[in-house]
Amino acid sequence: MQTTEASPEKSTVDLSGRCTHASSEPVRLADPDLESERLDKRLPTDEGDSIDAVQTLETFFEAASERGDIPIWKRVLDVSCIVLTLPLWLPIFLLIALWIKIASPGPIFFRQERIGYLGKPFTILKFRTMKVNVETRVHERHLEQLIQSNVPMTKLDSSGDPRIIAGGRILRATGLDEAAQLINVLRGEMSLVGPRPCTRYEFERYQPWQKQRVNAL
Repeated sequence: MQTTEASPEKSTVDLSGRCTHASSEPVRLADPDLESERLDKRLPTDEGDSIDAVQTLETFFEAASERGDIPIWKRVLDVSCIVLTLPLWLPIFLLIALWIKIASPGPIFFRQERIGYLGKPFTILKFRTMKVNVETRVHERHLEQLIQSNVPMTKLDSSGDPRIIAGGRILRATGLDEAAQLINVLRGEMSLVGPRPCTRYEFERYQPWQKQRVNAL
């Protein structure tokens, strides 16, 4: 029987492709002896029906990972930071909401679908800085031009834009319009620290290697 050996270059390319594909899949490393011992182990229950805490936590973490949830340790950190700073940002929230209602009729929040952790879509919240029922595809066209020209990402210049409500430019310049995303963090849809959730049309235009950003914490 005749066999052929693949060239080192071809093997390297094939290995690189497999690694790229595997990088998007969840991988769990375990000690086979430890796993076998854990499966065979049967702990006797006390009067209070004691539970193997380690096994319970592992099951919880694995289920959260399958659902695409943010890791529990990061959720605890996010929620703790928001709760501890509640007296600081809650009055700011109320003032911004009041100003938006005075400056422009319509909802307080702007809602848009974004792609979150592990590619899970969710509705992001921002304090509304534009008038209601205006053309909103300007940002999409701006993004398409940036992708086609392969230049660094820049924000769309909103100076002189008649669609912006009174005070809207200040909210955008200071980033206060994005403070509403603390609600998304409390819901577990975002984290205080992590990649910027992109829009669906932005995600669909990414190269395969660029889409790996949704796997980052």
